[in-house]
Formats: sequence, structure tokens, C-alpha cells
Amino acid sequence: MTPSPWPLWDNTPPDRLTLKRGELHLWRIPLGLSPEKTAELKKILSQDEIVRADRLLDPAKRENFIASRGSLRLILGRYLNLEPGEIPFEYGEEGKPFIETALRKDIYFNLSHSDHWAALAVAAGMEVGIDIEFTDPLLDCGKVAAQFFSLQERDKLTHFSARRRRRGFYRIWTAKEAGLKCSGTGFSQKEIGIDEENTIPFGSSKNTFETVTFHLAKNYVATIVLDGDLSSLKRWHLSW
Repeated sequence: MTPSPWPLWDNTPPDRLTLKRGELHLWRIPLGLSPEKTAELKKILSQDEIVRADRLLDPAKRENFIASRGSLRLILGRYLNLEPGEIPFEYGEEGKPFIETALRKDIYFNLSHSDHWAALAVAAGMEVGIDIEFTDPLLDCGKVAAQFFSLQERDKLTHFSARRRRRGFYRIWTAKEAGLKCSGTGFSQKEIGIDEENTIPFGSSKNTFETVTFHLAKNYVATIVLDGDLSSLKRWHLSW
């Protein structure tokens, strides 16, 4: 039997981690933490992150933001050999965070969270984008696709059978989101679609990003988009 290119989730990541160019580490992070753990993680956030959290009126969204950003700091601290609260972030024009240039160590990352899960992609030597989505059975997928999908994406959606169309919608949606996050842009960038080779073109036929869609957990679809050649992959599960 050919071994799976996606190894099982490892529950015992080391305290100190390194990455070589072309490597990707994927982290699966459970949310919905206890009030005590959430309060503990809030203490390591920066002041601007605390302000952002406190602006969220929905308690569940506020707690998930704290849990995901706190987890991000805990994990990146393992690569940078820094205390989580000491990690300085800078932000691109569309709000994408990145490690302050002087400390980056050629490490790129992207974080996504949805409902009860967050996912973090950490790569060496290449930009990365990730998006995860809960497959909401009540979402009007056709209406959302009509508003946000390109012509190419809407055509691709019609090729899924009726039984598989909802999951197909989320495959396209997460690929679109992850691609935009990888490039550092937002939905203002028009007509970004997925071609038959499962790559996302960004303005030029010479510039394609590799994309891989995978199962994160039950009823969750995730996609990673990479601007580079992937040489190896590890999947870590963050246990609390």
C-alpha cells in the first residue's frame, strides 16, 4: 500500500521546533477552552490583540479569538525560541500578520479558525495561506457563490453532483480564501479561480500557487495554498 502523503496528527510536538526551507508544519488547534485557560492565554496577547478581542460582542467569538491568537503565540515561540508574549508582529496592507523582519528566521505562517477549531500553517522559505470552514448545512451555498465566486469557480461548482455540491462549495471557498491570504490580498482581488490542475492563478499564467484541500475534523474542510515547492510535511495536534 502506498503511504499517505498526509501523516496522522502527532499529539506530542517537541518544545523546540525547527524548519528547513520547503518544510511545512500544520497545526490543528481545538477551541472552546475553559474560562481559566482563556484568561491564561489572554495574558500573553499584545495590547492591540486584547483591544481587538474586547471589541467582539459575541462571547464565543471573543473567546475563540483569544484562544487562536494565544495558541499562535505559544506555537511560534517554539520556532523562534521566544516567550509567547515577546513575539512582535507586523501587518500587511490587508491586515495579514507576519513576524517582525529582524526575527523572522525565514518563517512564514497563517492562521484560520472556524467554530470549534483553528488551524495554523508554518512554513520555511515560502508564503502560505490556510483557510478552514465548518460545513454549515443551513448555508445557502448557491447565493454565496453567485455573490463571491468567479465565473470559473461557479462553473466548477456545477460539475459536483447534487449530493456533493455543498462540500464542493467549501472546497472552492477555502481554496479561494487561502489563496487570497497567501498573496496577502482580500476579496477586492477579482476573478481568482481554480483551474483543473487544482492551482490558483494570480494574474499571470507563469505564477501559480499549489493548493491542497484536506479533512481537518468531522464537518470541517481546510485548504492550504503555498507559494513554493513543498518538500516535507508534519502535522501536529495542540493538546491542552
